[in-house]
Amino acid sequence: MPEKSTVQLTLSETQLRLLVEAMYLFEWIVCGGDKFSDRKYQTAVKKLEQVIFREALQRGHTDLVDFEKGDREIFPTRHLEEESKAREALNAHDEENFWEELISQLSSIFAAREAGPRRWEKLGPQERFRQTCVHADRIRAALVKHGLHGISLLSAEPAE
Repeated sequence: MPEKSTVQLTLSETQLRLLVEAMYLFEWIVCGGDKFSDRKYQTAVKKLEQVIFREALQRGHTDLVDFEKGDREIFPTRHLEEESKAREALNAHDEENFWEELISQLSSIFAAREAGPRRWEKLGPQERFRQTCVHADRIRAALVKHGLHGISLLSAEPAE
């Protein structure tokens, strides 16, 4: 369905550069993985990305976006993808999510092993969460203190 109205924004060059970086991050989150599968939404995000990238290209921000003859789309440059503040933010986000997911998975395994399979299946969601949190705090502390060596997977207990 075509848009019925448009919005015009007046952005400084600094604001436009920030918007390009924000759009790059947003597109990466929405379209970069397999878990989010709303193709209609992803297409709308890609179209918005092209509008913003086109404006940046027209205003001379070729260190952020590029277009070559024959291409149908404007793409982020290597600088935007590898050296920008957006990349720094993405790397920090990915690292934090990695450790939190690792802690979550390990604490679930440890809690289930401690309870035993039959008892674990009988526990309600709140009690499972409570028991998992106890292990998560201990695992987090062991990781902070000892790194990955702080976890003993064979005994299913965090090292002290």
